[in-house]
Amino acid sequence: MRIFDLSVIRTAAAAGVLTFAHTLHAGVVEGQSRAEVIAVLGEPIGEVILEDRAIWFFDRGELTLRDDRVSAVNLRSEEEHRAAVERRRAAIEREQRRQAEAEAALEAEGRAILARRQADEAFHNASGLYQLTYWRQFQQRYPMVPIADELALATARYQEEERYRRELAAAREAEYRRLEAESRISDAERRAAEAESEARHLQRELNRRPVFIRTIPVWITPPEKEQNQPNQAPDQTGPTTGRGLEIQTSNRRLEGPGSGSFTPPATDRVRIIPHGTPDSSSRSQRTAHPQAPIRAVPRS
Repeated sequence: MRIFDLSVIRTAAAAGVLTFAHTLHAGVVEGQSRAEVIAVLGEPIGEVILEDRAIWFFDRGELTLRDDRVSAVNLRSEEEHRAAVERRRAAIEREQRRQAEAEAALEAEGRAILARRQADEAFHNASGLYQLTYWRQFQQRYPMVPIADELALATARYQEEERYRRELAAAREAEYRRLEAESRISDAERRAAEAESEARHLQRELNRRPVFIRTIPVWITPPEKEQNQPNQAPDQTGPTTGRGLEIQTSNRRLEGPGSGSFTPPATDRVRIIPHGTPDSSSRSQRTAHPQAPIRAVPRS
């Protein structure tokens, strides 16, 4: 056994850190190296490194080392260590018994609530969403109480209600679209009826007015024909090289015989010759014939 210096023991006692008996039971004294400490106590279970020292932790206490030498010892003796271990074990057992009693009471409370809910008619008539939410919260509070059947029934009911809600929403959407389409059709029919009524009104207004029609023979002289006769008088027609036709004009439309509406081409020059022939060239021939009469034709 190591022989201790009285000065070391006296210093430790004065500081109130250790007693000689405590040091003997611990088996570690100040001044020992790291290797000597590990040889007596084994590897530390924890270590804290500070700027000028290190603190080692063991089941029996702690040591402080400076420059790799023990500078302070705070270790329990074997008897103290065994007593501390026994106290800790007893405390753990008491806590375990307390937790077991609390869990038993919680389980009894949960089973009582479960029995009441199973007999509650109003709860059974509640929505699937409400029941599913309730049983999920119940499972979190009373995990030791089995409620697998209740969860399965609530889930199935909730899924059925969701399916019915989706079908109802789809039916409402279809009905809304149908009514919207009918509304658009009604609006279109109303606008068409208004347009038709307006057209009939305009037609009646038009029928009240007389229609003036007169037949006019027309000679169309191509532009190239006029370029070939620069000395011809403006009010005379040249030789018969163009096309002749007879049209009817009125205050409604310009029509050609058998050809519907007629509009002279933009590149032609139209000259109206009252009752003249296409090859007439003298003013006397054209003016010898009176202008075509104007007839007022009432609308039927």
